[in-house]
Amino acid sequence: MADEQYPHLKFDRFFKSGNFENPRGGGSKFEVVQRIRRSHGASVKRQFSSAVNEFENRAKEENEDLFNEDIIYLEFESEPGYHFKTDSFDNGHGYYKLSYSRVEKRLIEGEVKEVQKIGIYINKKGVSKFLDKIEQFLDPEKDTKKGNPRNQPLLANIASIRAATLECFWTEPTDAFSEEGENEWWEIWLRRDEINSDEKEDEHVRELLQEVGADVGNRRILFPEHIIILAKGTPDQLSRSLLYSDKLSELRKPKETSEFFLREELEDSDDWLENLQNRIEDHTIEESVFVCVLDSGVNRGHPLLSPFLSDRDMHKIKPDWDDADSYRRGHGTQMAGNVLYGDLTEHLTGDEQIQLFHKLESVKIINPDDPNDEKLYGAITIEAANQPVVLNPDNNRVYCMAVSSSDHDHEGEPSSWSSAVDQIVYGDVEEPNEKSLFLVSAGNAWLDNYRDYPAKNEQTLVNDPSQAFNALTIAAYTEKGQINPEKYPDSFPLATRGSLSPFSTTGVQLDKKWANKPDVVFEGGNLGIGPQGLIEPDSLKLLSVGADFQRHPFSDNHATSAATALASKFAAELYSEYRDYWPETIRGLIIHSAEWNDVMKRGNGLNNVAEKRKLIRTYGYGVPDLARARYSASDRLTLISERTIQPYIREGSNDPKINQYHLYELPWPVEALNSLFDEEIRVNVTLSYFIEPNPGKKEYSQSYSYQSVGLRFKMCRPNETDEEFAARVNKLARDDDYESDGSEDWKLGPDVRDKGSIHRDWLMTTGPELATKNKIAVFPVGGWWKTRKKLERYGESVRYSLIVSIDAPNQDIGVDLYTPVQNLISVDIET
Repeated sequence: MADEQYPHLKFDRFFKSGNFENPRGGGSKFEVVQRIRRSHGASVKRQFSSAVNEFENRAKEENEDLFNEDIIYLEFESEPGYHFKTDSFDNGHGYYKLSYSRVEKRLIEGEVKEVQKIGIYINKKGVSKFLDKIEQFLDPEKDTKKGNPRNQPLLANIASIRAATLECFWTEPTDAFSEEGENEWWEIWLRRDEINSDEKEDEHVRELLQEVGADVGNRRILFPEHIIILAKGTPDQLSRSLLYSDKLSELRKPKETSEFFLREELEDSDDWLENLQNRIEDHTIEESVFVCVLDSGVNRGHPLLSPFLSDRDMHKIKPDWDDADSYRRGHGTQMAGNVLYGDLTEHLTGDEQIQLFHKLESVKIINPDDPNDEKLYGAITIEAANQPVVLNPDNNRVYCMAVSSSDHDHEGEPSSWSSAVDQIVYGDVEEPNEKSLFLVSAGNAWLDNYRDYPAKNEQTLVNDPSQAFNALTIAAYTEKGQINPEKYPDSFPLATRGSLSPFSTTGVQLDKKWANKPDVVFEGGNLGIGPQGLIEPDSLKLLSVGADFQRHPFSDNHATSAATALASKFAAELYSEYRDYWPETIRGLIIHSAEWNDVMKRGNGLNNVAEKRKLIRTYGYGVPDLARARYSASDRLTLISERTIQPYIREGSNDPKINQYHLYELPWPVEALNSLFDEEIRVNVTLSYFIEPNPGKKEYSQSYSYQSVGLRFKMCRPNETDEEFAARVNKLARDDDYESDGSEDWKLGPDVRDKGSIHRDWLMTTGPELATKNKIAVFPVGGWWKTRKKLERYGESVRYSLIVSIDAPNQDIGVDLYTPVQNLISVDIET
């Protein structure tokens, strides 16, 4: 019932762990081109030797002083329609190492075929070893027991080999490589060999760059297999330095941030301000949750902000900056206002008390008067996120960042920035994140013509870094539709109430293998259509505090920035209610509580995978409901388990394998459910965890997957025994994913839900049937902790939050589901 507020119930103890047997069968068979051994081996040998000689001759010619015969870069291209066995090009002894891998699509004789390109670093001994492998391939006496040529997986699919150039390492899919002589910033990805300590492996590269006159940035980002730095120089300078280091992996374009502009002034009233101040009830304490706004700074002197943002909690990433809002009309200040109060319009039109339980922090990361020339925003974001933790290490924290980049057609693929956000949220193995959640805006789509809505929104991809797996990505919808007819005659709102905000980007164009983004939507404002085209009435925006508060204490805010501020307020209020919950749980509850409204569902069907994917990548899981996220009720039960699982194990010298699953016996209110034989009951399941990122352009094949681990959930069939269910779960566990066995009528299904690091789905059933579906399993699938055994992460554990709820949507069932389960759990605790 709507007015009931019961705490959610923890059911951590209702589980047992089981070990996986080795799954029968294996992965898909690696396909090789059937070759004439002698002619193909001779061709590969000839091309390989020629490429080595070409690289060495060019390196001597360009910079004889730095020439080193132990540093050679080659590029291999596959036969169209075939891929390489990528792991074969990464020699465990270091003789040759994989630098990059990418797949291109080509039209060949009227058919689109994939061609894989890989780059390798190879030293002098590696050249000899590779030639030996070619000789073994050519020698029939060296054939395998199955009669195949030795080293066939390594060599058979090679179509061509050439000496690599600097341009070969350029991995931006839509941005052209720089013209010769252009002096600009580059994002340089270096291979990291010492993964357990920071041995400053980039220092030699920095020296090489400086010797040729390139400017080298001070910031760096460390990932498990890469170090990322920035340098400003010409292609020639980089070629005469980077290709003389054995560390080069790939080159990318640094990202530009979006600009924020506010176009209209709002009328202000000191009386309104005083009225608001008098209604504020400050419930903050030393342990209160902080919302840390990463933006343009905040003008904390505003009387609505200063009680909740102390001077000591104002930070900036450049020591010579001040910490005030650097935008003329402000942006960080407006964000802070909406983070604290939500849309002030609601408070100004009401008279209720304003209860505040969370506080603010500000880190200034952008300044239009002194822009960051060194645009390694991943490093900037890590630095910014760390600053407030030094002063307030014990508080729970919600990071709020509405700064993003739209100049990167990422299709969901991780960037250095999104990977940095994932790293912040994950923490590290020694110090995992246990206290913070990171919210990012999906970014904005700017319309020039009302006829472009919503097609342009669906074509405009969520901005970098909002593709981060661990972040909560916020897009915008709108309920605003009121336009003053006297000020704007013959005008009407562009977006229907309840639909996508005209300002919002979407994830419709994301590659289906990447995380579903956005996660949820909040109010972001609307546009109007007038006789002359698009209009922006103040009534269609949100109201916040003004940066120039002495003259204008109120200002507007809109788009996905405003939506992210509202989402941060929501998260902080939820975190304030459950300060002992893990951030994985807080994120899970936000998504678990979200619903699509009728307008969203009306425009998007759920009849097939494509329709479901489009809906979730437009609106996420919908609009979160704070009451549902915070409380259970007698007819709405929410169960939560926070546990840790070791997904993989290595026994002796064997390869790591899947280790264990967790099997939960759900403490259902069986008697109550059996009485609901005529009612439709919903089971809602959310699984939330954080991954350790491992970015790099290696096509994220099985061994080079971006995420450290994947977890999945599975529910039992009616009356299925523990043994039967465990056997079915064991069969489903695979290196990377599993296929649905069609036994559960989930609304989204695994093809849609099992992306990223949070998975939610629900199904409709009857009470008696649900009473017999009383088990749920959490189990691991593939990840680089398992496959990249040289990184020695296979023994690590990952935390997860499992949230399971039952309710009867849109109906009053008149049956208490909560109390019987509360009693069951209480008895279990006592015994």
